[in-house]
Amino acid sequence: MSRVTGSIQDKNHKGVYHMMVRIKMPDGSTKNKSKSTGIKVGRNKTEDKKARREANAMLEAWILELEAEAEAEEEARQNRKLLDAVNAWLDWKLNFDGLRKNSYQGYVSYVNNHINPYFEKKNPYLTDVKPSDIQAFVDWLAAKPLKTESIKKILVPVRGAFDDAVREDAILYNPCDKIKLPTTKHKFKGKSLTKAEAIKLISAIEQDPYKVGIMLAIWLGLRRSEIAGLRWQDVDLVQDKVFIRNTRTKFKDEIEAEQTKSESSKRDIAIPLRLHNYLTMVRATQDRNKELCGNGYKDDVHVCVWADGTTQSTEYPYRALKKLLKELGLPDVRLHDLRHTAASLLYSLTKMTA
Repeated sequence: MSRVTGSIQDKNHKGVYHMMVRIKMPDGSTKNKSKSTGIKVGRNKTEDKKARREANAMLEAWILELEAEAEAEEEARQNRKLLDAVNAWLDWKLNFDGLRKNSYQGYVSYVNNHINPYFEKKNPYLTDVKPSDIQAFVDWLAAKPLKTESIKKILVPVRGAFDDAVREDAILYNPCDKIKLPTTKHKFKGKSLTKAEAIKLISAIEQDPYKVGIMLAIWLGLRRSEIAGLRWQDVDLVQDKVFIRNTRTKFKDEIEAEQTKSESSKRDIAIPLRLHNYLTMVRATQDRNKELCGNGYKDDVHVCVWADGTTQSTEYPYRALKKLLKELGLPDVRLHDLRHTAASLLYSLTKMTA
């Protein structure tokens, strides 16, 4: 069945025949094209019969040309290699409306760190990939070891490439649909500091204006991206409220976005008295530093900055916490674990005197 059909028409009644064609695309949609023949409509029936015959001959030749192009494209699609298809999917995602930049860079990270290293040696054609090949990849990821949720995320670009191929009729089914994901035997449980341990950590850093990221984590349970993205405009020291509206993340580059992980992540949090006093000290320190640096001060927007106003990296609170815990002889917890500490101890901590 021909993918290209067409006719000749006196387009816009300008007295010249145009070739009008409709091309059926692999995904079922249609694409219209037109092209002038340069042949004028005949002034009488005899002249027009000859003109139409010449125009139709040009149309038939153009249709054959377009059919050959469509066949070549179809062959290229059917013979596309896996990593080429994954990169094509990434290119499509790059221009996808509504996709957060850090989400896109996450996909790029999955491709560069996991998909390419595994498949680049063989780089099979899409038509040759079997469910067992994807299963072997999943088992390889699980052996690293990676958690099931991480494996699901890494599979997104691969699944997307095969979904595209199915829509284009290049393959019959997505092999990712026929795999078995590993089951997590032991569900991860976050740690938390005890009340005494939390007080010891707070006391050790409450005179240090550059450990503000740790204080925000232990008092308010903020995520790393929320700490890095917190701006002074989101901190109300009069009403004692912090408004979580902005994030900053890092893959290849630092990415700032006036949006949170999800809509539910937008929240207003009360500032405890002891944190209020600490943030007041931090703000005063930054004001003094700004006066000393003058025009050389880098950033008067973010809460987590160095003495010259340079914004602290998204990784700094994590590294600083690890060093502090070791120095203080406290349990080795993650920055994210301080969310558990804040949730379980906030009531008792807020009763501490400043």
